[in-house]
Amino acid sequence: MANWWHVSWKQVAIALAIVFAAMWLTGEAMKWLAPWKEARSMVRDNPSVAEVPTVVPDQSLTPVSGVRIDLYGLAIQTPWSAIGTVRTATGVAYVPIPEQPVEMVVYEPYTDSFARAMWDDVKASHNPSEKAASSNYGLMAAEMAATPDQVKWWRKPSQNEANSFLLESKSMLLGNLRSIYVVNVNGFHGFQEGNPEVAPYGVRLDLFDSNDLHYQFRIVAKDSLKPILTQPQLNAIVASLKPIRHS
Repeated sequence: MANWWHVSWKQVAIALAIVFAAMWLTGEAMKWLAPWKEARSMVRDNPSVAEVPTVVPDQSLTPVSGVRIDLYGLAIQTPWSAIGTVRTATGVAYVPIPEQPVEMVVYEPYTDSFARAMWDDVKASHNPSEKAASSNYGLMAAEMAATPDQVKWWRKPSQNEANSFLLESKSMLLGNLRSIYVVNVNGFHGFQEGNPEVAPYGVRLDLFDSNDLHYQFRIVAKDSLKPILTQPQLNAIVASLKPIRHS
């Protein structure tokens, strides 16, 4: 038997090449599968990311004749008879409802330029054949339409990168809200996240006007034990939205 020091350098080089090739292939396989594994993990942690927008199940309107809220140049008719002291911070107003454990959160209209810039960068870096979102609404529509099934284990990581970005954004937008509905009323189009008649009873509205400004509202159930309003009431609130015209 030859002693180990008689092994040729050629054999050593071949063995090392095999080891390094195996390590490289393992690393590449992990990189290849990473987006797919992340998508699977995301849907386990938040099943709502697998949902896609559907039509609001009840499109009827229950007239609302409560107090009107005027914020950020927008009039909002509500079903509540009174509101508490409105607290404001930069770009957001918190409206407590004394008669119910409810708070309405109204955000100043804005454009999603930062999110769109990130999206454009992802596409330019990883999938240059795709066109960037043509509008702020278009970006959110793409996020809401994204599902974990669109991330395939057999696709290159670069091909999965855009869908992974959309899914991560969608998961953050939805939080614990479990349904997504399409909204198109009174000059606004966008999405309703959550069902006011199904736990956890909170809802979020992401609406866009004809100028592509993003209006965001949240109605938060503080105890999450029972519904705080009905879908027809929410439909009426959305239908009541109108710009305040100053004379």
